[in-house]
Amino acid sequence: MPEPTILFVDDEPMILNSLRHLFDEDYEVLTADSGRKGLDLLARHDVSVVVSDQRMPEMLGHEFLAQAKALRPDAIRILLTGYSDIDDTIRSINDGEIFRYVNKPWQAAKLSETINLAYKLHQKLVSEKNLQARAETLARFAALPPLPHLLVIDDNEPRLAQTKALLERQYDIHVAATPEIAFEILASKPISVLLMESFRSGPIDEAEFLTILKTANPDVVSILVSDVRDAELAKRLVNEGSVFRYLIRPFSNEALKGMVGLAAARAELYLQSPAKNIRRQENDLMGFHASIQELAHPFPELVAKVRRWYETRKTY
Repeated sequence: MPEPTILFVDDEPMILNSLRHLFDEDYEVLTADSGRKGLDLLARHDVSVVVSDQRMPEMLGHEFLAQAKALRPDAIRILLTGYSDIDDTIRSINDGEIFRYVNKPWQAAKLSETINLAYKLHQKLVSEKNLQARAETLARFAALPPLPHLLVIDDNEPRLAQTKALLERQYDIHVAATPEIAFEILASKPISVLLMESFRSGPIDEAEFLTILKTANPDVVSILVSDVRDAELAKRLVNEGSVFRYLIRPFSNEALKGMVGLAAARAELYLQSPAKNIRRQENDLMGFHASIQELAHPFPELVAKVRRWYETRKTY
């Protein structure tokens, strides 16, 4: 059986040497000091995990990971950076669809656990490829599905009315003004896509809401819309909430329709091929499971349960 392969991309030789020494006992380690060289290695090697620095000359990390996603879609992507530029963070979510966002300097044990988890997820993805291909073939000949169920969380009634008018022909729309009401709907309706405005206040924030939801139903594809750039929140949206997209106003109605359409297509993919849902695979590996019914249970109990899980996890 071939040795698992990991690719590190960073323009600092000392960083690359440090990462090589940390992982070369368990992996075949490839290194590149630029995004262009990293893409060349990806074209020639079957890589399981790709770890890239953000701030590099010629090609930024999120740009490299976006191209890496197209070149090796099954490779799990991790962004490693010493900076907290919110625009770069958002681009890494929206373009590179990263699995984890890791700050420098990293903790060696935690980074090791994170990459080991990423490799296990990659193995689960590729091991079920034949089943996925069969499901996709069957799906192409299936009858047209009903309208996807979209949940919009927003306490601004005029804005909510505009959103409904924009999307109601393409989706079966449900609305909630608070996280508690949203969880009740998620427990009782087959929601495919979640379009969530930033919370103004409450017992949990947007990242924790998605963390709880993804523990119970990882197939819901989520989009957060906000007027504010928040780098720390963005990192948590990736590492804990597995957010699909993070949109910052202003944007056009057509852009919003397009993004919700992408989310609906991703939700349909997860329905037809569950093995392609990395968050579902991660939940299985880590034992992070709550039932759909628990979303409608007394709210503080579920919050406490998920917080206990995430306070003790070993990965980023």
